[in-house]
Amino acid sequence: MYIFTILLSTFLLVSSLKPKEPKFCVNCRYFLPLSDGSKLEYGRCSLFPYSSGKFFVDGISRSTDFYSCSTARTSNSMCGNHASRYKKKYTRKIHENNEELEDK
Repeated sequence: MYIFTILLSTFLLVSSLKPKEPKFCVNCRYFLPLSDGSKLEYGRCSLFPYSSGKFFVDGISRSTDFYSCSTARTSNSMCGNHASRYKKKYTRKIHENNEELEDK
């Protein structure tokens, strides 16, 4: 039992020393870049649509508009600083012969 405890504590120590990859919104599956090709920092988060349906600046109703990523990351009731609802984007793996492989 003593050896198991030493091994477990060693494993936890080594795994905690490994630097964690930051969770950037552009790498999240819910990130939506603006369609006009604007800068990525103005992207939207598809997890958080406007609840009222009207944008507060111009009052125009938009059924498909979402809060900006910067708003979602600064609000703890949404995603917050720690990116609590972050999900990494799916990536396709391409074989050398340009054949798609299924993710398992």
